[in-house]
Formats: sequence, C-alpha cells, structure tokens
Amino acid sequence: MLIVLIFSTITPVSIVGYYGIVTATNTLQDLALANLQKKINDSSENIINNLENIGYDVLFMSKVPPIQGIVRARNNNGIDPKGNSTYDVWRERLSIIFIEFMQTKPYYMQLRYLDESGNEMVRVNSDGLIVKTIPEEQLQNKAKREYFIETMTLDLGKIYVSPINLNREQGKIEIPYKPTIRYATPIFSVDGKRQGIIIANLLVDRMFQKLKQNNQNPIGTAFILNQDGYYLYDQNEQKEWGFELNTDEKIQKYYSAEVSNQILSGGQSDIVNAIDSVITYNTIFLQENNTNKFLVVVYDLPKKIVFAQANNFKILALVIICLSLITFLSIGWLTIMNIVQIVKNTINNISSFSHNILSTMNQQKKIASEQLLAANETNNNMTTLGKASQEISQQAESVAVAASKVLTLAEEGSKMVDKTFEQMQNLRETVDNISRKNQDLGEKNTQIGNISSLANLVSSLAMQTNILALNAAVEAVRAGEQGSGFAVVAKEIRKLADQSSEAAKRINVIVPEIKTAINSTLKVTNEGKKIVNAGVKTAEETANTFQNLTEVVSHLFASNQQIHHNTEQQADAIQKVIESMNNLNFSTPETAKSISQVTTSTQELYEAALKLKTIV
Repeated sequence: MLIVLIFSTITPVSIVGYYGIVTATNTLQDLALANLQKKINDSSENIINNLENIGYDVLFMSKVPPIQGIVRARNNNGIDPKGNSTYDVWRERLSIIFIEFMQTKPYYMQLRYLDESGNEMVRVNSDGLIVKTIPEEQLQNKAKREYFIETMTLDLGKIYVSPINLNREQGKIEIPYKPTIRYATPIFSVDGKRQGIIIANLLVDRMFQKLKQNNQNPIGTAFILNQDGYYLYDQNEQKEWGFELNTDEKIQKYYSAEVSNQILSGGQSDIVNAIDSVITYNTIFLQENNTNKFLVVVYDLPKKIVFAQANNFKILALVIICLSLITFLSIGWLTIMNIVQIVKNTINNISSFSHNILSTMNQQKKIASEQLLAANETNNNMTTLGKASQEISQQAESVAVAASKVLTLAEEGSKMVDKTFEQMQNLRETVDNISRKNQDLGEKNTQIGNISSLANLVSSLAMQTNILALNAAVEAVRAGEQGSGFAVVAKEIRKLADQSSEAAKRINVIVPEIKTAINSTLKVTNEGKKIVNAGVKTAEETANTFQNLTEVVSHLFASNQQIHHNTEQQADAIQKVIESMNNLNFSTPETAKSISQVTTSTQELYEAALKLKTIV
C-alpha cells in the first residue's frame, strides 16, 4: 500500500511540477529575451534619432540666406545684386551662422560650404571646446572625395550620408582618431544650376554614448559593426577600424560563418542562439532606399546570465517539489491509516446495508408483480374509457352539426319575422290611412243627410210645379189657340216635374243605403285597425322571441363546440394514458428483471464485503 501511495503521489506531482517548471521557465526566458530586445532597441533608437536630426540640420543650413547670397555674388563678379553685399561679406555671415550653430551643438566637428568645383569656400572646425573659422589660405579642394562626387549628383532636398570612418586631413588619418559621419546636400541657384554642396562632419562618439553606458557592465559585450562586418565600436579598442587600419578584425574572425551572415543580413530586432550565448542585433540603415550602407548594433550575453532567473526558478521549483513530495507522503501515510479504519467501518456498514437491500429488493420484486397486474387492469379500463370517449366525441360532433343547422334555421326565421314585422308596420300605416279616409267619409255622411232633405225639397217642388203646370194647362185650354204653345210648355214642365219627383224618390232610397254602407265601413275599419295593431304587437313579440331563440341556439352551438373540443382533448389524453400504461406494462417486466439483477449484485456485494472484511 505504501508503494501505491508513493507511486500515486510522485507521478501526478512530477507531471504537474514538470509542466509548471517548463511553462514558467519558457515565460521567464521569453521575458529575458524581450528585455534584451528592448535594450538593443533603445540603443538603436538613440542612434537613429541622432542621425535624423543631422539630416534636418543639414537641410536647414542649406536654406540660410548667406548661401544664396554667396551664389548671387559669385555669379555677379563678387557683388550681390540684392543689397550690394560682397562675396566676402556673405562668407563672413555664413561663417558666423556656422559658429553659432556648432556652439549650440558641440558634437558637430565641421560645417563646410564647397563650390561646384569642390573648393571649400567656408569651413568652421570644432574640437568640442573651441570653434574657429579656417582661414581662406588653409581651405582645401575636395573634388575627388566620394562624398562630394555623390552629393553633386543628388536632386534638390536629397541628402547624402557617408559611411562611418576616421577623419582625414591632407589625406592622412587624424590622431587621435575621430570617427566621423558626413551628411551633405546639394546647393542650387534660383535658375536651377548646381552651386556646390553643404556638408557637416559629425563625431559619432556621441551617437554611441548610450551603447557605451550599457557596456559598462562587465557581463556580456556590446559592439557596432558596419555593413562589411568591421568593428566601429567594441570594448576592446584593438578590434576597431580594421578597414581603415588594414587589420583583419572582423566579426567573421570571432563568430561562425552562419552567425556572422545572419547578423549582417539586415534583420531587425532578431535573436541568434549561439552555443553558450544569446546574440541580439538590430540593423540601422544610414540612407533611405540604400540597403548597402548600414550599421549593426549587437549585444552578446552568456546564456547563464540571460537565463539566470529562469535557472534559479528551476532550482527553486525542484526544491519545492521535493519538499512537497515529502510532505504529501507523510500526510498521505497518516491519511491512508485513517482511510483504512474508515474502510473497515464502511465495510461493516456495507455488509449490513447490502443485507437490508436484499430484503428490500425482494419486497420490491413482489410489489413490481402486483404493479404489473394493476397496470394491465388499468390499461383495459382506460381502453374502454377511450372507446367511450371517442363515441361521445362523435355524438358531440353530430350534435354540433345539428345545432349548426338549427342556428341557421333560427337566423332565417328571425329574418322572416323581421320581414313580416316590417310588412305589418306597412299594413298598419295603410289601415291608418284608410281610417283617416273613412273619418273624412263619416264627416261627409252628415252632408249626405242634407242631400236627402234637398231631395224631399225637390220632390215637393216638383209636385208644386206639376200642380202649377196642370193649372197652366187648364188655363191654356181655356185660352184656346193662343194658349196652345203655353200648353205644350206646361206639358213639358209637368214631365220634368214628374222626372224630378222620381229622381228625388230614388235619391231618398239610395242615401240611407250609402249612410248604412259608410257606417259599416267605419266600423269594419276600426275593427281592422285593432286587429292590425294586435298583429303588429304579435309580430314584434315573435321577432323578439326569434332573437332570443337565435341567441340561445348560438350559445348552445358554442357550448357544443367546446364540449366537442374537450371530448377530443379527453380522447387524446386517454390515448396518451393508454400509451403510458403500455409503456408501464413494458417497463414493469424490465423493472422486475432489473430488481432481480440488483438483488444478485447486492448478494455479490454482500459476499465481497465479507471477503474484504476478512482481508482488512
């Protein structure tokens, strides 16, 4: 058991510890390399900023007024047509500007203005302390120097940057050595003719100052190379300026060809893993669009220094892991002893528990059998209930169809009653009109009585007229022939009187009949009006009854629809219950089988617990 404990403890701790050490070590190494890259980037950036400032200064000097003043004076027999200043006056003014500029920026070694033939017209020198103008008789011709030849081919505003080398005077290297870089730009007249160059010589010691400060640490080395691999700066001064002093002091002498070629490949912030050291370098191009002229800043540090923190962490981590293992093993042993005791107690509990489970499983097996019988019976009942529910659903659907038809008939009856009610209203209006006409006729019935009186009067007048005509006829007879014409008239009058009397009699017969008919009409009309009013009231009540009937049938239809819907849902629910009961019927044997298996397993567990109890 102790072996198992040791193995189970050491293996995971070792794996986790190894992974943690590797991860943390890689992180610390990456951090160390990042710090190294930052260090070289800072040194490189300092040099680049200095070089950019020199370019700005040279362009500024090419635009000061004395430059064009000298150009105009030289092209006009020594007199500037603008202001009449002489050539010498303009030279003196330019010299003063150069002096003031170099006093402000003491790292400039020379500022010069050369004409188109390479002759120095103005030259100011500085040794870092004293700034002085070189007399005219000491000025030199630089027409054959590379910087003059190349600058004279440039366009306006372009800058020439020379390689860094040792300054020469009269063709000889100055002692002490003065590492120099030259910046130059061409000068043009207003009409575009070349008028020489402005050139500045700069002591590069100032540019290398930050690198020298970083190199004060005796651990590791920092150096600067040119594009050919020669040392421009190194802690060992004997390595410097091999190309000027004709020595073989190059990087290829101290590093393998693979490492040397990679450093001189023009890479930016790259890292080289040598055998015992880490080399990081950065390339600085001196001139835009010129990859053949550059500096390389290099840091070479021993790996044991670069990765010291990571190595220390490894040692510390291993110590911690070992202490942790010892601690874990001690605690583990004590824990195992406690666990053994707990296992013993657990085994006893398992024995008792498994025995109880056996009893419980037997009871569950019996209950499962009873559940199977109950489930079968419930399934049969639910099947019967499902069929009944389906029949109810079908009947509800039939009732819904009948209710829909009744609703349609009720709506049609309601429409017919509304139409009858409307016609009864029209009939009542017609009867009302007839009643009003009959009332008018009744009023005229009184006048008909007057007609009867007039007929009696006419009859009386006819009688009297007849008597008068008879008397007139008698008198006409008495008169003889003279009264014969009057007798004819009297005869006609008697005839008319008889006709009037006859007509009056007929009127007296007809007028009572008319009055009787009118009275009967009035009576019938009043009775008809009462009947029509009763019919209108009955039609209105019938319309209300049909309206209520329609609403009742509509509610009945809606309720029946809901009953049909509920019955369908009930049928679906019963079907789902039947399916569930079928599943239960299917699963109950499985449950019984599982209970049997659990019983068997529990029996085996009980037997195993007894054996384990014996072992422990």
